[in-house]
Amino acid sequence: MYANLELEMIKANVNKRMIANALHIHENSVLNKFSGKTPFTIAEAFETKKQFFPDLDLDYLFATE
Repeated sequence: MYANLELEMIKANVNKRMIANALHIHENSVLNKFSGKTPFTIAEAFETKKQFFPDLDLDYLFATE
């Protein structure tokens, strides 16, 4: 669902558990977000960018096409 985000996670050695911890949510919630079952909130997207990918564009990271 978020191919660019997943690619950048691999490059930066960031895993979904790390994102869950940064967002203070359960890892299963992050898995649901990556699978498209639930969306990332704007706040979660900004926090993910801030914590792990400050130099990348938010639109690029969370593109779904």
